[in-house]
Formats: sequence, structure tokens, C-alpha cells
Amino acid sequence: MPEYQELNLDELGFLGRGKSRHRPRNDPTLYGGAYPFIQTGDVKAAELHIQEYSATYNEIGLAQSKLWDKGTLLITIAANIAETAVLDVKACFPDSVVGFVPDENRVNAYFVKYYIDFMKREMQSISQGTTQDNLSLEKLRLFKFKVPPKEIVDAITNVLLSYDNLIENNNRRIAILEEMAQSLYREWFVKFRFPGHQQAKVIDSPLGKIPEGWEVKRLGDLVNFKRKSVKKGALPEPTPYMGLEHFPRKSLSLSEWDEVTEVGSSKLIFKRGDILFGKIRPYFHKVGIAQTDGICSSDTFVLEPIEKKYHALVAMVTFSDDFVAHSVQTSQGTKMPRANWDVLADYPVVIPEDRLLTKLNMVVDPAIDQLRILSTKNRNLKQQRNLILPKLISGTLALSAD
Repeated sequence: MPEYQELNLDELGFLGRGKSRHRPRNDPTLYGGAYPFIQTGDVKAAELHIQEYSATYNEIGLAQSKLWDKGTLLITIAANIAETAVLDVKACFPDSVVGFVPDENRVNAYFVKYYIDFMKREMQSISQGTTQDNLSLEKLRLFKFKVPPKEIVDAITNVLLSYDNLIENNNRRIAILEEMAQSLYREWFVKFRFPGHQQAKVIDSPLGKIPEGWEVKRLGDLVNFKRKSVKKGALPEPTPYMGLEHFPRKSLSLSEWDEVTEVGSSKLIFKRGDILFGKIRPYFHKVGIAQTDGICSSDTFVLEPIEKKYHALVAMVTFSDDFVAHSVQTSQGTKMPRANWDVLADYPVVIPEDRLLTKLNMVVDPAIDQLRILSTKNRNLKQQRNLILPKLISGTLALSAD
């Protein structure tokens, strides 16, 4: 049996808070440069590595912050508590995020990440406050990590990383499929460079010139806006539930949900293939295609194309940057903006001749099916990883260094 040591994070490496000294923090003079600025939501959205971010600092921003190296483990201590991810780029972050640089003779960043995932509920429970949850650096230092010899640390890390590496590979394939489908949509339906466009005549429309034989319709005329719901209380059987926290940002693949047997408030019913659009803070770009039947938050628009032939087109329209930007511009509220379906229903959609619509479906429908397959694989991999993680971290499932 390997000998374990109880150590805190300061004994396992360097621990420090991010820096964002300037006030107000949202001063636009700080932003728009070459230095990634990672916020708590970016950490939460990451699976393992932070490769995407919602803001960048310029030289002014960098001067009042600190640039951390690639490989640093980020730990959120406010807003989203005890979320973790490893930097894949050099980046800055605010003091609501802690950076951990491991002593490589004792641990690695991934082992500490997995250990914090193991202790997440405990960390979140001591962070609850009267106004805003906050973990704080001092509280974080109180946690003890039972650490085996380095060779066992590396063996545990390699097992868990084998799952996450497969998940990341599937996510890359998902991103390629989504971009392929969106590129085709933009090329054919925005730029009008579809097969045979050189010979096409153009006509006037409310949107300007469009190909002859095409027409402009309201989005609301292409979908059923579904509001069927289940009431508060017990459910007849375990049911997939998707809150907005389960939606990834800017990905059609919805592979996360909880299985619930009761609900504390009214929820909307959706069917597999429905398009789900998160209406709260629409700038988060939470739009996806349901992988299963289930229920979702009432802060979701549930859209069902009125005809199967419109499914790919409606999915591409609602997932597009232009549509999301329109939903943001027309949203209501300041602190918690909400998209307005009455406005979005009037969004103009260009409808081609059935011949081209069929060609779109022949490309996009198989891509959507492949997204479903890859999403299901990722869901299964995460479940397997989450089953084995506590056993490996606690030492109840022993590994040798070989």
C-alpha cells in the first residue's frame, strides 16, 4: 500500500489569485488586444483545457493584471465555485479565479484538478454566504489533499486523462461538423453562392435581391413554438431534465442532462430533434438540438419545425451568429436580459426551392446524426470517468506505477 501524505495546495505548488486592479473592471479601454482574459464562465464552460474565451486584454489591460503561463490550473472561487480547467494558452484572469502552478516533483496540474472535482461539493458547501457564494483563498488553503507517491499520482492522472482526451477528440470532431454545416448555410443562404447560382436570376424581396423562385418567410411560420409543460411535483418516471446550465456555449450538441423524478416548478416538454434556444442572456449562444425526449427550463424556447424538410434550415438559422446577435439586440432587461419570442418570430428566413432544400438536408441531416452519436459517446465517457474518479482519488481502487 503506497504511503499517502496530507498536504495543502501551498505545499503542492504555487497558489495565487488573478489580478484585475482597474476599476471599473468593464472599462472598455482595457479590452480588445492580444492577451486572453479568462473569466469564471470560461472556466466553467471548459471541459479540461481552456482554449476559448470571451474577452481579451490589450497592453493597458495587461499592465494592471498578470499573464499566467500555459499549463496553469485555474480554480474559480466566486460566482461559479470550484470549477477547474487547465490553461492551454498564456492568459490573464481576475481575482475571482485562482491560479495553481504545481510542484512537478509532487503532483501535476491534472491530478489537482481531478482531486478538486472529487471535493467540489464540499468546497461549494463551505462557500455559501448570505449575499454571494465565495470560496476565498484562505478557505481553499484549508483543504487537505491526500497525495500518494509521484509515480502513483501520474498513473491516476493517465487513467483519467485517457477519458478526457477521448472527450476532447470527440469535441473537436463535433466542432468541425458544426462549422461545416454553418459554412454551407452561410455560403448558400447568406451569400447565395449555391450550386448553379451563376445562372440564377434575382428578384426583389423585403431583404433585397434574392434568387428567383425563392421566398422570404417569418421564422414563426416555419416552427411550432411549443409551450406544453409539466407541473410542479412528482413525475411518473425518471425523466431527462435540461437546465440552461447543461447547455454548452456555441455548440448544437446537447449531451448533458439530469435524470429527475420530480420538479420544483413548471417545466417545458421537448422531443428529440426539437431545437432548444436559451433565452436568458442570449449572448451566451446556448442553442442546440435535443438528443432525447425530456423536459427543460421555462427559460428555453422549444422550437419544432412544422415540416421535416425545414429542420436543417431552422437549426442553421437559429444557431447562426446573425440570429443570436439579433436576439441579443432585441432582448429585454439589463442585469438578466431575455430574448423575446414575439420579436424573434418575425425574423426573416430565406426559403429556397425544394431542390436546394433537399440538397441542404442531404448534407446537414447526416452531420446532425453524427453529432448525436458523438454526444452520446461523450456522455458515456463522462459517466465512466465520474464513476472511477472518486475511487482512484480516494485510493479505494489501487493502481501500480507500472
